[in-house]
Amino acid sequence: MGIVADSKEDPRKAFVEKLTDAQFDLFAYISMLVGNKADARDVLQETNRVLWVKSAEYDPARPFIKWARAFAHYEILRYRKRCQRERLVFSNDLVESMAERYDAEAPAVDRRLEWLEQCLTKLTATQRAYVQADLLLTCCCGCLEAARKLNTKKKDHRDDDPGALSGRLRRGGRNFGVR
Repeated sequence: MGIVADSKEDPRKAFVEKLTDAQFDLFAYISMLVGNKADARDVLQETNRVLWVKSAEYDPARPFIKWARAFAHYEILRYRKRCQRERLVFSNDLVESMAERYDAEAPAVDRRLEWLEQCLTKLTATQRAYVQADLLLTCCCGCLEAARKLNTKKKDHRDDDPGALSGRLRRGGRNFGVR
């Protein structure tokens, strides 16, 4: 079945939006199973290429991410075949087990991300900046300078205190099963 066009929406644009929205999830899935971030980027790029070529086969009645993850899984297997000459390669059973576990845990992660997005909309700009700086620091060491710039000005307002904000986020997260 192909992409069904809404009279107001270009089907290619709708597909690109779905593909764009899925990038974080696809990269997380691929990098978990590949183990090397640079190789994961290559596999993601190839997955995106295949998804674009196969876009006419996508049925909008089905969840996009499951459909896209199936292609990513196939590209991961192709990547593994190319890498089998290297010494340290996960066994196929382990990769399958990890993929199944990822699929089982993905809905809970999605709920947490939705909760986080809702929380972020309730924060002031300064609070969001602190949270983003913390996430950047967690993700990469090169972002330390951004966090330092945020901390250069002394704030009097309690809501702008990163420690107070962090505590409130942790307490709020417990209400949603986040620890």
